[in-house]
Amino acid sequence: MTRKDYELIARTLREVRNELLTEPPQSGAAVVAVVARALGADLLNTNPRFDLSRFLRTCGIVEVV
Repeated sequence: MTRKDYELIARTLREVRNELLTEPPQSGAAVVAVVARALGADLLNTNPRFDLSRFLRTCGIVEVV
């Protein structure tokens, strides 16, 4: 991984933390889903071939379409 990758992860976690601080308490599974979606979206922005659906499934997140 590169410094750019670490910065992306840190930035995503900071944004999720700030979002969760303004929301009511959530279960651990819901927090993981929020983090996975945010990180997946950022990864997709860095690589248009990134498979967000596959990433979320691998994280155990089932997307309802």
